[in-house]
This record gives sequence, structure tokens and C-alpha cells, in this order.
Amino acid sequence: MGLQVLANVSLAGDEHQQAIWFKFFPNEFFLLARVHSQETSDPLCMILYTCCDGKPGLVAKLCGDSGLPIVAGIIKTVASVGFEEDWFKLLLSRLCLEDIHFLLLFFKLCEGSASENNGNIDSGDDLFSSEQAFLLIRVVNFVTRGKSVLPTGSTSIDVMGYSLIILIVICAREGMGDLNNDSLDVVDMLHSHELIDILLSLLRHLEPPAIIRKTLKEGENQELNTCSSKLCPYKGFRKDMQCVTDDDNPYLKEWGIWSLRNLLEGNAENQQAEADLELQASVDMPELAKLVEVNQLNLRAKLVNIPGSYPKPDE
Repeated sequence: MGLQVLANVSLAGDEHQQAIWFKFFPNEFFLLARVHSQETSDPLCMILYTCCDGKPGLVAKLCGDSGLPIVAGIIKTVASVGFEEDWFKLLLSRLCLEDIHFLLLFFKLCEGSASENNGNIDSGDDLFSSEQAFLLIRVVNFVTRGKSVLPTGSTSIDVMGYSLIILIVICAREGMGDLNNDSLDVVDMLHSHELIDILLSLLRHLEPPAIIRKTLKEGENQELNTCSSKLCPYKGFRKDMQCVTDDDNPYLKEWGIWSLRNLLEGNAENQQAEADLELQASVDMPELAKLVEVNQLNLRAKLVNIPGSYPKPDE
């Protein structure tokens, strides 16, 4: 109750805000940030936001060596107990979106917590903390709308997934505010840091679409089954044109078309390679042959339902 009264006082103007700041920063704020209680974190976020709003100097102190543990403590608390008021979102937006302190805060959340993560260490879940994933999802919620398959339960996968979403949003924008004055192309910058090579290396380790995996499991060719986890490594945009239906991603074909469009736009070399493509004979693949049946009367092909390919409806 007392902290909420203090938060209300912080709304009274600069004089009260300065008095609160110099009295409580950093030690008292840090002690309050360590209290894992929604009743404490909500008014604390309100105080910090009102004190720092419109004061770049105080924002810099809050994201400095003395202030970062305070914000990190708040995030850890909110990740555990949640929040009721919007002050937490306002404070996070001020620090991570309106200013450039996201990276400092992100790496601060890793200190002393990644090794305590409850994820699967064998799959790399010791690389990031659950609080880092929580920070990313809050940032993603600021810039995107709609449903997502994240979180998955794996901290490392979630961090990678949310990071890719942020990159997609950045690349989709026509400009980046002040960066336009320097004629900086974001896509070119990411490309120069070998992001494309990193993404392609990740794609090579992905399993084939679900419908192919199910067919391979039922096939009798043990050699194919043995190498199924490395089937069809991604070797370029030609693979984007070979999309099949996938239970895990019903819009796989549309994503392939969109990727192909981006690969061809403004790239004369890719455009020429696409123009030089010639119609080839069909590939004899046993796993695909089981999916198609030809009607001998009209010679039309149709997909065949494989038993067990689709989940049974809940009874």
C-alpha cells in the first residue's frame, strides 16, 4: 500500500519525481525489484516510468551499471508472477523501443540464470534464460499481431524464433527513421553479417515436411529411413519451388512463392537462372508415389489418404 502511495506521489510533477529518484536510486529500487510480488512490481514500474519519462539522463542511469540490475529484477519478477497494470509495458517500451538499451538488458538477464534454466541442456537450452525469451516475446508483442506457434517449451528455440520475427518486421519496413539519412539498407547490412548463410545452415538441419516424414516411416526402404533427418538439404531458391503440403505449416507453398519473389526481385543473376530453367521429366520418388493415385479412366491424379496421417478428432 505504501509503495502505491509513493507511485501516486510520483505523478505530482518533476519536483516530487526528483526527490523520489535521489532517495531510492539505486539501492532501495534494487531491493524492491527483488520482491517477487505483483503488488510491488506494478507500482515500482509506475515510479520508474514517471521519473524517467522525458529525462534521457535518468534513462541512461537506469540502463547503466547501477540501474540494469533493477530492470532485470523487475523482468524476472513479472516473468514469474505477471503484471496487472500497463506500467511495465510502458517502461519496457521506453527502454527497448524508444531507446537503444535492449541489448544491454537482454545480456544482463543471462547472468547467473541460464545455467539454472529448466530446459533441455542437451539441446542447447543452457545458452539462454527463460527471462531472455520473456523479454523477446514482450518486444515481439509490441511490433506484431496475430497467432504464433511460440513459445515451444524450448528456451533456445523460442529465443531464435522471436529473434527471426523481429528481423522479419525490420526487413519488411521501408525505412528505419534516422538511419535513412545515412542511406543504410537493413537487408544489405544483415547480408553482410552472413545472416543468410546462418539461416541456410539452420534449414539444412530441419526435418522434411510432416507428410514426407509419415510416408518415409511407412516405407520399406531402410536406406531412406536412415537418412530421413537430413533429407533434401537446402541448396538454393530452386527448392523454394518444390513446396509440398505440410501439416505443420499449411501456408508452406505461399511462403515458398513469397520467398521466390524476394529472391528474384532486383537480382539479375537469379532472374536469369530462373529463365534458363527447362521442364524436366518427373522424378521417380517412392515416397511421393505412395501419395498419388492415377484414375485409369480419366488419367487424373489425386492424393491418397495414408492411414494415420492426420490426427483423429477428439471424441
